[in-house]
Amino acid sequence: MLYKDFKKATGSKLVEPVNLFFTEHNQDGYKSKPEFLDWISICTESQFNNVNDMFTFMRKKFKVTNRLTPKTDPKSGEDIIWVNFNLPNGTRNLPIPYDEGILRFLSDYQQAGLRFDADLDLLLAEAGFKLDESNSNL
Repeated sequence: MLYKDFKKATGSKLVEPVNLFFTEHNQDGYKSKPEFLDWISICTESQFNNVNDMFTFMRKKFKVTNRLTPKTDPKSGEDIIWVNFNLPNGTRNLPIPYDEGILRFLSDYQQAGLRFDADLDLLLAEAGFKLDESNSNL
């Protein structure tokens, strides 16, 4: 619904996914570029990999099968969003660090049929992250 409204409002037949996601391009977007970089920068390696998988599964249009609500991780005490994707060979459950904008984004994907054809690499690049030789060995 939001995607169609955005396309209609912009008069564009093809809206780039990053223009839908970031608030700099869309007042109803989900995160600003600096907020997105701040959110992703506090992720552990496993959380980062889960976020990467989440965007990959969304690009492949896999269905989210659970009720999306923030929960507290019993191990870390951090707020997380459990996202269960229905894959062709089973279910994949991903704990994603909680963020209000990300929760709204996931809810729109699940409930409103939001189509999102961008991966984490594209979002990071659009948000201004530049991987250079000095930090590629980190």
